[in-house]
Amino acid sequence: DVRGRGMMIGVDLSVPHKEVRQRLVYEQHCFTGCAGTNVLRLLPPLCLSKDDVDEFIEKLKKVMK
Repeated sequence: DVRGRGMMIGVDLSVPHKEVRQRLVYEQHCFTGCAGTNVLRLLPPLCLSKDDVDEFIEKLKKVMK
C-alpha cells in the first residue's frame, strides 16, 4: 500500500522495514525514513525528476527480492 500527501509518501511493506531500509542505505546508497514497524517514509526534494523516481523504484525492487 502506498499513501501520501504531495511529496510525502509512505510505503507499507509486508515485512518489517528494518532490513529493507538497511539494504537501501548500505547497498543502494538511498536514504529513507521509517514509521511504525512496516512503513518506509519518503520525503523527496521538490526538484525530483522522473529519472530519479525510476532509479529509486529499481533500487527498491532490488532490495525487496
